Amino acid sequence: MKTVIDLDVDLVKTAAVVLGTKTKKATIHAALNASIETAHRQQKRRQLLLDSLGSPDLSNPEIMSGAWR
Repeated sequence: MKTVIDLDVDLVKTAAVVLGTKTKKATIHAALNASIETAHRQQKRRQLLLDSLGSPDLSNPEIMSGAWR
């Protein structure tokens, strides 16, 4: 998908150095993938923590949705 967006040049350059990419497209793709991977890791860690607490209710979103009401 082609999209026209304004990007902060310095931010893209810094991200390219950090991510080891050479093009804007590769930098954006790498940054998006890194963001998604980070979110998945956090979600897995959160689930492991909830599972380790011993109460199955804590990891049940339906039950927990009303916990603070």
